[in-house]
Amino acid sequence: MTATKGPGLKTQLFLSKSFHTTRERKMWENIKKNFIAHVTLFCTVIGALAAGFAAFYAGRQLDTAQNTEKRSLRAYLFLSTVSWESPPKNPFRVNIQIKNGGETPAYGVMGEVFIAILPYPLTVPINKFDVEAQQYMNDSATPNRVMLYKETFANYMAERNIGDNYLDLITDRKRLYVWGSAKYSDAFGENHTLHFCINFNKGLITNNRFEWCDWYNDETP
Repeated sequence: MTATKGPGLKTQLFLSKSFHTTRERKMWENIKKNFIAHVTLFCTVIGALAAGFAAFYAGRQLDTAQNTEKRSLRAYLFLSTVSWESPPKNPFRVNIQIKNGGETPAYGVMGEVFIAILPYPLTVPINKFDVEAQQYMNDSATPNRVMLYKETFANYMAERNIGDNYLDLITDRKRLYVWGSAKYSDAFGENHTLHFCINFNKGLITNNRFEWCDWYNDETP
């Protein structure tokens, strides 16, 4: 019986080298595939983030444009005219005129006016004082919750007996303060409140003038 010879040394080396070459080739192919997969995933994530940021930026631009349009078109109430009657030592009567200077109507306008004689100068905002102020919500010609178009107005009247404070008004130890607010909604359904505060002494009254208070002349929000 003839014995079968195994592969020679050269053949073994060749087969071993061929095995390792094939194994390395598959390993590098796997690395290449994994690298391509990771690069593809990375590009997909970056693309999604870029699309998200683009959509967010476009949304912000749209919001800014809409807010700018609202601000340019909405109603704006302001204190337009102040008139008064004040014979010496008689009740001081003041008439406040509120106008709409915006491009669209102000809805549900509800105004109120207070009047009081207080020390001058004030040390806190007028609305922080606990005073017994006479309040007149509206006059007979302008009911509450009116609608004001552009350049239309509402009148609000208040009066106060000067009485024993006449000397204080002359010496400017006290002043007669008139303040109030006007609440309304604009055409976009947003609510606003106008605040106003003015004051008088005897000299100002005589010269048909008034001064703005340091606080409480603004609009919220």
